Amino acid sequence: MAKDRGQDERRAVSARRAAVTALATPRRRRDDEGSVLVMVLVLCFVVATSVTVALTTSSASVEQTHAYTNTTSARLAAESGIQATLVAMKSATSYTALPPCSPTTTALASGSYTTTVAYFDGPTALCPLSRQPSKMTATITATGTSGNASVQMQAQVTIASTPAPMPAFDYSLFSASYVKMDSGATLIAGSGAANPSVYAGTTFYCTNTNSIEGNVEVFAPGSGGVSLDSSCAIKGTLYAEGSVSLTNSVSLGGLEAFGGSLSMTSTPTILGSAYVSGGGITIGNSGPTIDGNVGVTGSIGSKTGTIPPGTFESAPCSGSPSCMPGNVARPPPQNFPVLDPTSWPSSYTVDTVSGSACKNFGSYQYPGGGPAASPLADDIANAPAGGTTVIDASQCSSRVDLEGASTTSGGSCPTSGLSYYTLHSNIILMVSSLNDYGCNTFASDSSGPYDLVVMVPDPIPGSASGELYFTNTTNFASNVNVLLYTPGEAYFDCNDDLSGQIVAGSVYTTNSFSLTATNSASNIIPDALQPSANVVTVDNEVLLKD
Repeated sequence: MAKDRGQDERRAVSARRAAVTALATPRRRRDDEGSVLVMVLVLCFVVATSVTVALTTSSASVEQTHAYTNTTSARLAAESGIQATLVAMKSATSYTALPPCSPTTTALASGSYTTTVAYFDGPTALCPLSRQPSKMTATITATGTSGNASVQMQAQVTIASTPAPMPAFDYSLFSASYVKMDSGATLIAGSGAANPSVYAGTTFYCTNTNSIEGNVEVFAPGSGGVSLDSSCAIKGTLYAEGSVSLTNSVSLGGLEAFGGSLSMTSTPTILGSAYVSGGGITIGNSGPTIDGNVGVTGSIGSKTGTIPPGTFESAPCSGSPSCMPGNVARPPPQNFPVLDPTSWPSSYTVDTVSGSACKNFGSYQYPGGGPAASPLADDIANAPAGGTTVIDASQCSSRVDLEGASTTSGGSCPTSGLSYYTLHSNIILMVSSLNDYGCNTFASDSSGPYDLVVMVPDPIPGSASGELYFTNTTNFASNVNVLLYTPGEAYFDCNDDLSGQIVAGSVYTTNSFSLTATNSASNIIPDALQPSANVVTVDNEVLLKD
């Protein structure tokens, strides 16, 4: 019994242990599951944090990349602005074609650039541009933008050009309208000078023993055309748009006429060839002579003159220009050059005449005793030697009258005295109009020759006539190179001898006027020159803002 009781007790103990064990096992499983959940949560937090950091880093990297890209694009845009401005400077053929001083913006595929240019003649600022000296400096500022980025660059450059005269100044006598040459006027070539040529914008008259060594160009459609009479001799070629009339002992080196007809009467001679496009030829008698070839698009009314037979390339051409040689072409019409200088090179001396100083500016003064030199004569005498002086009397409402001396007993002008102007420098005299009477002589001193420019600005100031009128016995010595410029009329009723050129709205010459061609005086008027090819040198380029 006792043995059985012991066995029962042992069984009971085992049962209780088994029950305890059974109760403890689910708690351990729940504890393990909680630990795993915590580990998962920790892992998720770590992963989330890592992803967040990665995304933040990636976003910052993208922003940095965009910023770098924009900055690079902006810098390239600014550099493009500098280069585009340099190209424009090199290709400019006049100061009006140079890049402007005002800001200019240009759009690009990934941004834009804005450029500004400041020009200088030494220390003198040239903006807004009204001229281009032969050498000047410029500061180019270019701002490139792309996105939010902005980059600014600056370049210092030197612009050098070889100035050349405007087309009108290639002629020794240029008129926007008519040229009338009468009574022995002569136009000849000087030593190494410009071609002694004539340009008339509408009408050309030549009569009474005039002689021109160069060519003559006339554009006169629908107007008086070209009328040559009484021993007028043109040794070069006459280029004419409009009808041409040759009468008496006229002599031409050659003729090319466009849009009109040719009429020859009495004994005119064409030493070279004659080509008439757009009209016919009328030969009034047996005296006219054409020594060279003849081409005409119209009909030939008569062949009784001395014209070599068989030289007609086609007669008539039935209106077709095919009979004209390939090198026969109408010269281009030229515009009157507008000169209204408002600024001068810093090396020039400028004397402005206005108010009460205008009165009797060119006349003798009478301070108490005998006559004294005119204010104009004083200005010329006191001009700095060897330089260029501008005497600006263009705003004077009164005409400048040059009071001259009386002739000597031999009929000549005095070689000294109050009306003998001795140039020690180049002189530019600006007037609203000018009249010369009596004996006036202009000459350079022994250090010359010097240039003398007498000009009326265009437009003509106020209600002035703009006329440059020379009469009696005005003398320009051979050691003075002269330019006479006016949009009005240049009138010569005297036996002047002038070395230089005339550029005017109209021109009339008579009484044995003589012009020896040279265009050196036009070189001291900045507005009369235009640059050819610019040589642009970059002196310095810096990054101002990045």
